[in-house]
Amino acid sequence: MQLSARISIVVACAAVMSMFTSTLDAALIGHWRLDEGTGTSAADASSLGNTANKVGGGGSWVTSGAPAGNAYDFPGGGGNYFVANVGAALPIGAAERTMIAWINPDQASQDRKFVGYGTSGAGNAFNFTVEGSGIRFRHGGGNVTYGGGDVTPNDWYHIAMRVNSGASLTGDVDVFINGVQAAVTGTASGGTGITLDTALGAGEFRIGSNFQNNSFDGSVDDVQLYDTALSDGDIVALFNNPGFSLNDLSGNVPVTILSTDFTGRTVAGATASTIAWVVNGVADPGDLTAVPVGGGTFGGLFDSANAQGHFAPDRNTGNEGPWSVDIPVLVEGSDVIVQDVVLDWQHFNNSGVFQGPSRSVDWTAALIGSLSGQVATITNLNVSGTSGIETLTFAAPVTLSGSETWTLQILAEGSNGTGNNTGLDGINVIGFVTEAAVPEPATATLALIGIAGLAMRRRRRAA
Repeated sequence: MQLSARISIVVACAAVMSMFTSTLDAALIGHWRLDEGTGTSAADASSLGNTANKVGGGGSWVTSGAPAGNAYDFPGGGGNYFVANVGAALPIGAAERTMIAWINPDQASQDRKFVGYGTSGAGNAFNFTVEGSGIRFRHGGGNVTYGGGDVTPNDWYHIAMRVNSGASLTGDVDVFINGVQAAVTGTASGGTGITLDTALGAGEFRIGSNFQNNSFDGSVDDVQLYDTALSDGDIVALFNNPGFSLNDLSGNVPVTILSTDFTGRTVAGATASTIAWVVNGVADPGDLTAVPVGGGTFGGLFDSANAQGHFAPDRNTGNEGPWSVDIPVLVEGSDVIVQDVVLDWQHFNNSGVFQGPSRSVDWTAALIGSLSGQVATITNLNVSGTSGIETLTFAAPVTLSGSETWTLQILAEGSNGTGNNTGLDGINVIGFVTEAAVPEPATATLALIGIAGLAMRRRRRAA
């Protein structure tokens, strides 16, 4: 799967406010962005500057499709990882801490650690794996699984692992998947009842493995380590802003202007209704209608089992022609500045089933004013795979004023003769609101969700 730069969605009002009121004095003791794209080391962006060096010759840099710039793909097996000598700065015992990582596993169940440190004694390890289709905390005296079924191969997930003040047992560790706290779904051996006593060991913090050299099978990006327990809102803020630490978020960073993951949408012909939007500085766009561009067959929107929660036109962009959708962007109050349009996309076959073979599509985003006409456009050509997330970044941020009506037009075109029906699993428009505005859920139902509200669904696609 090819996933591009930012997977960013504002989850709800309280969470977004936390982006600006979070614990910005939290002690960041390691931030390895893994953006190098070449070489055998990963710089530490924290003030400690503990560079992580590559061990082993396997693996390769991922130079496109990662949540935040580049990433590193580990081959599994043993002896391939990055190691940073953090030393006595590592939180030990039951001390507060939070570890953050973006991961894209190649297997749903593997005893291969994507991040960790400590030793092998009971309660002395702080290692995390993808197992049981969830996240497993292996602590040396057994293990605890969180969110079984929530993590599947070939998708990116934001994982946060937290130890709160007052923790004493291995069951006191919290795990968040894509900004939402995951429930414990399984235990083994000592499980949740072992004393949490993480050991310093050699003071090594490993990415893509642990002290036992069990290398991860998959990609890792944007690893962060704090010696404090971040709040739920802090974790959501980091999920919404890949590549940024909490210290970075004290500056002016982009926010979501409008977004949806099409959960709960209904379909009638070519129109999707009951779309749940999250908006910031703009009005709820309401329903969306797919429009065929040019001649050729057009069957409206798929409403098959696989197409639930998608905006999936029944139009083969390779053989039948392009389709487009116009999204109203009605500015409320202050000007809105649009920087990126992030499309979570999925290929379907002619029966509305997830497409297996890799296909290509050209994505275009255009901003059109009722008075100004088309003011900006960006096209990403030959986006290939079966699904992914594509970020379309305008050459310069575009200011939308409330003095005219704006439309964001999305266009999908086949980039070659190979057939595919390309649909959307989510849309996220990123930019700035010139005066502080709190994103609001678009319906009363969403208002009840709070900080656990909308999250961009990262789930397994057809490979």
